[in-house]
Amino acid sequence: MMAPDQKYGVLEMRNGSRFAGAMALAAMLTMTADLGQAQETSAPGADPALEQAIHDYILAHPEVIAESLQKYQQQQEDAQKQAHAQAVKDLKPQLVSQPASPVLGNPAGDITVVEFLDYRCPYCKAMHQSIADMIAADGNVRVVIKEFPILGDDSLFAARAALASGKQGKYAEMHAALMTFKGKLSASDVENTAAQLGLDIAKLKQDMAAPEVDQELQQNYSLAESLGINGTPAFVIGETLIPGAIKLEDLKAHIAKARDEAS
Repeated sequence: MMAPDQKYGVLEMRNGSRFAGAMALAAMLTMTADLGQAQETSAPGADPALEQAIHDYILAHPEVIAESLQKYQQQQEDAQKQAHAQAVKDLKPQLVSQPASPVLGNPAGDITVVEFLDYRCPYCKAMHQSIADMIAADGNVRVVIKEFPILGDDSLFAARAALASGKQGKYAEMHAALMTFKGKLSASDVENTAAQLGLDIAKLKQDMAAPEVDQELQQNYSLAESLGINGTPAFVIGETLIPGAIKLEDLKAHIAKARDEAS
């Protein structure tokens, strides 16, 4: 009998349908990760010789398990990407057109970049200059900010203050100041930053407690949960969800791709 060919975790025998079935069954078993729990007795109607053939082959070719698990993992990742893409389509109105979400760049831009961020997240801070450079280089991009404070009470305080600063027409300035702040950013740091920008602190605190701020944050948490976002930063460009920080050139590439898909 000829040796088996192995490709992408699927075993194919050139001769012998019996062994072809055995090898296919072996791949299926490894995909469910049950191979390490061999039973002492065979199921009713099982062929002991077939089971032994599977057992012996796996022992002789342990790499089959790794390859099958890798394929299974890839299938899971592909399924997750498809689920995220569908979620983005379903939630597009809330992502790009939620009235209370601040907009940077060109409000009438042809492509929308949605960013989930936390002002105490170092990766978000690292991305800030790339976002600013992208806005400066591409005058036809609008950036929707989803305040997503997940790093404690000081993060929540900063997010509330940023949203409330919009009531005084200074969201962009407050956002940039908080993003470029050096240090851990405490609540007092946020207040000091607001004061330096000329904001009315008494009004700011009043607006921070407004129901619409609560509603915006709750909607952002709900969107993040629906999209499977559990960290910052995270981006939605076109119909693509991008978790984590990315390079400026990759950001531009995603925007170009979204333009092509929309045209």
